[in-house]
Amino acid sequence: MIARKPETNSMNRSQRNFATRAKHRTRYAFTLIEILATVAILGLAGALIIPRLSDLPSFETEAAVRQIVADLSFAQSDAMARQTKRRVLFEADGSGYRLLGDDFTVDEDELYDPIAHNGDQRYIINFATDERYQYVSIESATFDTNNKFITYDELGGPIDNTGGPSTGGTIIVNGQAERFQITVAPFTGSVTVTKL
Repeated sequence: MIARKPETNSMNRSQRNFATRAKHRTRYAFTLIEILATVAILGLAGALIIPRLSDLPSFETEAAVRQIVADLSFAQSDAMARQTKRRVLFEADGSGYRLLGDDFTVDEDELYDPIAHNGDQRYIINFATDERYQYVSIESATFDTNNKFITYDELGGPIDNTGGPSTGGTIIVNGQAERFQITVAPFTGSVTVTKL
């Protein structure tokens, strides 16, 4: 009988230990490609964001327009939810507006604002004193030909002084760099915004 030699792997023991250690080695640093990719992404993000930050006055104007639209929608939905009338009264000097309950009495019947920033819980927005809207004012607010307010009935529809359907109206918002027109549609009270 011929004696056979035991079969051996093509790698000796020291080669196998090295290969095993190489597989389980922990990385302690980033590769040059990873660092270059990160720097390129950050540079691109900076190139896109930094020029936009210089446009801060237009951000303020757009934020004020969003605030007005949100408050008009809030007054409308609150009128429907509570089955009572709600009014948004715009100040004659263009400094802001207030939301009134169904008695419409200024300084007595403002709605409660759960997130008021002025310490006073009345729902009064004053652009002149709110630093978020430093350069924003309301140029005009005209509803039903000559009113400075919009009133919503129990069904959420805008109404005029006599309780009939409103003809709607517009609000012009001035900022340092931009002007917007907010239009409230008759019958439905839907709100649209147009940049002027």
